[in-house]
Amino acid sequence: LAPLAAHDQLLGVLAVARAAGAPPLGDREAARLRVVADHAALALWKAQLVEEARTASETKSAFLASVSHELRTPLTALTGYGELLADEILGPLTGEQHDVVERMRAVTHQLTAMIEEILTFSSLEAGRELVRPAPTDVGEVVRQVLAVVEPLAQQKGLRVRVELPAGLPLVRTDPDKLRQILVNLAGNAVKFTERGEIGIAVSHAADDRVRIAVTDTGVGIAPSDLPRLFQPFSQLDTGLTRRYGGTGLGLHIAQRLARLLGGRVEVTSTPGIGSLFTLRLPLGAPPVAAPSPSS
Repeated sequence: LAPLAAHDQLLGVLAVARAAGAPPLGDREAARLRVVADHAALALWKAQLVEEARTASETKSAFLASVSHELRTPLTALTGYGELLADEILGPLTGEQHDVVERMRAVTHQLTAMIEEILTFSSLEAGRELVRPAPTDVGEVVRQVLAVVEPLAQQKGLRVRVELPAGLPLVRTDPDKLRQILVNLAGNAVKFTERGEIGIAVSHAADDRVRIAVTDTGVGIAPSDLPRLFQPFSQLDTGLTRRYGGTGLGLHIAQRLARLLGGRVEVTSTPGIGSLFTLRLPLGAPPVAAPSPSS
């Protein structure tokens, strides 16, 4: 018998038996048995850690989804009341009251976007996010994205530059997920840019893919930080979290959704100069099977 022990935990016992009448194990065999037991104990301990981490991750995702659903209901009501006030359905507002209502609407919009990010993340982690491909006019999707991000850019005094060449082919993809990816990328561009401009340029690449480039003149990203750029719940500097806010999920979700659509998001950046995020999508339908959460 050899105990299976790792990091002061007894995980089991390794037992070896010989037929009746066979010679007993010698010192060499006993030493080999202990080596095998040590390796087996280490493997069991690592497997236990992986299982605990998987369970913790599932619990976290379920908790986030539950809390987000509970928050969305009262927030929807609050948004509705804000719209009633802003449209002066309940009576005229003074200029100062209008300003307060607009600020309230901006905050509720921000909270709604954060909750939707968490719900999408939970759905992706659970493998419940489905792709519904349809012939999609990329130019029309870009115009819908501009309706969301242009007001944000105008508040910061940023120019918005758009390049939509004529004759772009239809893309068979999920338009809702494409719009969500581009809102995340363009929203990030506005968030991390204090002066200058953001740009969205669409082109038909030579490899029969559609290329959508989102550029900014913002803070930029150091080369050493690029490998962890798409990790969930992560911003490259805790100071950025305090200064710019956000869940740290936007780029992670954009990359995961891009892969669901059969594409990918690439990035190049220069600190202090700006960043270029490029979404590449196939013209044809995305694959049926969704990538695993670890991809």
